[in-house]
Amino acid sequence: MQGILRAQIIGCDNLANVDRFGRSDPFVVCQFGDDKKKHQKTSVINNCLNPRWEGEKEEHMEWFVYDKGQSLHIKVRDYSAEGFPTRLHNPHISPHPLSLPLLLGRMVYGMQVKDHDVGRSQLLGYTEVNVNMLCNNTTHRLVLPLSGSKGTITLDLEYVQCA
Repeated sequence: MQGILRAQIIGCDNLANVDRFGRSDPFVVCQFGDDKKKHQKTSVINNCLNPRWEGEKEEHMEWFVYDKGQSLHIKVRDYSAEGFPTRLHNPHISPHPLSLPLLLGRMVYGMQVKDHDVGRSQLLGYTEVNVNMLCNNTTHRLVLPLSGSKGTITLDLEYVQCA
């Protein structure tokens, strides 16, 4: 192991509004490296285009780094309790693989979200950060534009190199 990558999601600004009623219900999913099973996520913030997670305990994330050439993949998604989450979704088209639910086992809107719930989130935007770009033992406050949509995400990243 080369080190530990720590992330704290601070918030997002100017997200796209994709909900039929109200505003988007954003949450963030972070995946380090290529292992799609080892993702971590924030809570859902309802009806908000400028969500803030700073200070929430569950928004602190950590990964072991075995290869400093790996990247942290960050996706901002919109959650909806409706069967078809957004006005942009066509109910006659099969859900895109990226729209599979990422809130497994969480209580959202007073209901338990299960593995087989499909079409409950939509990608609002994404970005990534390569660990090589981070200085050792330094917290970096990053404001990154989201690809695939409008808006930005703010997060603190720290790479702690093992001795």
